[in-house]
Amino acid sequence: MSGAPSRTHMGYLRAFLNCARSDGDFFNGSYYLLMKNFIHKHALFLALAWTAVIFALCCTPGRYVPTAHWLDLLSFDKLVHASIFFVLSSLWFLYLITTGKVSASRIAVVIVTCIAYGGMLEVLQANVFSQRSGDWADFIANSFGCLMALWFFSRKKWFDRDY
Repeated sequence: MSGAPSRTHMGYLRAFLNCARSDGDFFNGSYYLLMKNFIHKHALFLALAWTAVIFALCCTPGRYVPTAHWLDLLSFDKLVHASIFFVLSSLWFLYLITTGKVSASRIAVVIVTCIAYGGMLEVLQANVFSQRSGDWADFIANSFGCLMALWFFSRKKWFDRDY
């Protein structure tokens, strides 16, 4: 049964459902602790999975990507790029925090790697992936998302916390 959920995952689901039945309040402390424990135990998996999701989305042929011209007026595409890379950097920061491996050099490696990853994807879109085009503005939005994650985590002093 390779596709069956593990006992650990079933335990999370059971605890989540028990909290829902007993408390009835989605935003109370038990849900926070449940999610915090899940993120702490699976930070590396979440970061790697999100990295893979971004790659899959970026290599999807252009004909399968939805277009809506009214979104161009709001620069929705750039917001999406920045948001995706904000989440990417945040997940890698959470991995550093939960494993106790936070240092200035490792934070710099995460930022440089995430920005380089965004640049590499734009180059691949321009030269390799079918019906896609690389865009400097997308690269800037990707980089902005990474830098906003750094700003957010630094401002909240999450790098200084003990977990």
